[in-house]
Amino acid sequence: MERDFSGRVALVTGAGQGMGRSTALLLAQRGAAVALVDRGDYVFGVEKEITAGEGQAVSRLTDIAVGAQVHTMMEWVMDKYGRLDYLVNNAGILRFGVFSKMTEEQWDEIVANNLRGCVLVTRAALPHLRAAGAGSIVNVSSLFAFDNAGGYSAYNVSKAGINALTVTLSREEARNNIRVNAVAPGAIDTPMNAPLKSDPKVLDKVMALIPMRRLGRPEEVAQAVVFLLSEQASYITGHVLWVTGGYRNPY
Repeated sequence: MERDFSGRVALVTGAGQGMGRSTALLLAQRGAAVALVDRGDYVFGVEKEITAGEGQAVSRLTDIAVGAQVHTMMEWVMDKYGRLDYLVNNAGILRFGVFSKMTEEQWDEIVANNLRGCVLVTRAALPHLRAAGAGSIVNVSSLFAFDNAGGYSAYNVSKAGINALTVTLSREEARNNIRVNAVAPGAIDTPMNAPLKSDPKVLDKVMALIPMRRLGRPEEVAQAVVFLLSEQASYITGHVLWVTGGYRNPY
């Protein structure tokens, strides 16, 4: 595989499993030095996977919804690598909750992890991306930002906010040669979607909405993320790329 990311540094949040893990592995395979951030200890296993394959990676536990932790994490990235070229805002959580029954705390937990975390990490990363003279950011949104499935109001709002942030920053940062895009995955076979697979009736309903009649693989989302980061997408910014197997709102 072409190592077109050699000499570059990428930061991936939520890198311990699922789409984040696959993205980190692919970036390392293509030559990037990768900083892996997650709240779970499993992120250290991803670091071992990468370094065992002679790739470059370091990992750190961080709650990206906490500004002080994000600040310390970014100092750690610069101490380890001295530069930053790519940012993948992948970290997020999914919780079911009917809007009228959600508490303030439940709402705030989802929005803080998904949207506030993306904002804090991006704000901390921008000075270093500018210092590198160019950069690329990919935010992980969701099909639910568009389809707004019932029972996931806070999640839907947080992902719609990520889309708005993506487009806004793409316009503000173009002058600094920084591109900002997003991917909107559909039903992907990740630990987050494990409950979906455990209920055959629900899974059948979802499959009926997907023309390709299968769940997506984390590696397929990673390919889309890495494409948008790469020079192959050098004239693409402010775009939200659907990775859904053709799944669209039936209405």
